[in-house]
Amino acid sequence: MSDAVASAPTRYLTRRSRPWIIFAGYAVLAVALTWPLAPRLTSCLPVGQEPTDTVPLLNAWTLWWNANRLEHGWTGYWDAPIFYPERATFALGEPQPVSGVLSWPLQKLVGLPAAYNGLLLLHLTLNGLLGVRFLRGEGLSPTASRIGGVWLMGLPLVGTSLGVLQVVPIWGILWTLTAARQAVACGGTRRYAELGAALAVTYGLNCHYGLFLLTLLPPWMVVLAGGPRRWRSWLVPLLVSTVVFAVLASPIWTKQWQELDRRSTRRDPLVVRAMSATLPRYVRSPHPFQGRAMPVKRLGMGWLKYALALGAVVMGWRIDRHLVLPQLCLAGGGFLLSMAVWVGWRDWNLAQLMAEWIPGMHAIRNWSRYAVFF
Repeated sequence: MSDAVASAPTRYLTRRSRPWIIFAGYAVLAVALTWPLAPRLTSCLPVGQEPTDTVPLLNAWTLWWNANRLEHGWTGYWDAPIFYPERATFALGEPQPVSGVLSWPLQKLVGLPAAYNGLLLLHLTLNGLLGVRFLRGEGLSPTASRIGGVWLMGLPLVGTSLGVLQVVPIWGILWTLTAARQAVACGGTRRYAELGAALAVTYGLNCHYGLFLLTLLPPWMVVLAGGPRRWRSWLVPLLVSTVVFAVLASPIWTKQWQELDRRSTRRDPLVVRAMSATLPRYVRSPHPFQGRAMPVKRLGMGWLKYALALGAVVMGWRIDRHLVLPQLCLAGGGFLLSMAVWVGWRDWNLAQLMAEWIPGMHAIRNWSRYAVFF
């Protein structure tokens, strides 16, 4: 009896401390994946396979500018002095306000370089943690989910783009997908409001990811629900998600669309093609988090991971195809749209079609980032 009573607090403490232990484990893994960054947090900025160091330097300045404008009530935010004398040019890139706000206390405590690197490690850690939460919602066991979280931390697109800070935080995507699954399964205004908030945070982390989710999320949710019949019952709660997203993200997307329209911005087709995914890029895999200046970033996971993923799909299909089908559709959509400029016939392609009909898509330069969903 006394043993049972004595063990109760122990079980309670273990249950309370487990999330922090998992967090610490993923944080250590983030340090290992970016080594030897940790001993140089205050003096170096990490790079991936970018040919120059321009992007990490610009991103470091972007974090500083966000923190600076936060302290001044966001006045003059879009008229960033780095683009002087041009006005509102900051709206044409990735403003990263969410990352800027997250880095603000770190900038105050340890300075900009260490804050930048600390934020990078935090993003990688959250990728693993939100990956575990997403995979648990997919029905995987705790152990399998934690292994999957490690896998998500090492995605090729992330590992080869450490110098492009806005590409690293896929945790916003994972949060949005988890919220969408819970909203479809359980309903309720609160869950749909969370979906809108998660999507807005994702857009604030990476506008590309937010826009890509807006194209993939609706069909994914239809497949998730088992068909379009239930879609009609979602109209009102889905309106809640739309309003929450529109309100939270409106300071960003309204200015972006205004400037894109005012300047009639169009991407150079040759540049768009050069930066799009191709089948050979999916075949070749990079060594995770290592190497510099590859002519074209590789998107392949490696044959072993491909084989494991295929085996998991086959086994899952035999057990419950309704769990596997939505993820196949999401991965297939990301794979196809990452190569959208090559999907077409004669004078038209899928990228052009989407640019004509979906607001904001005409400004997309790097379609290969859709590969994050594959």
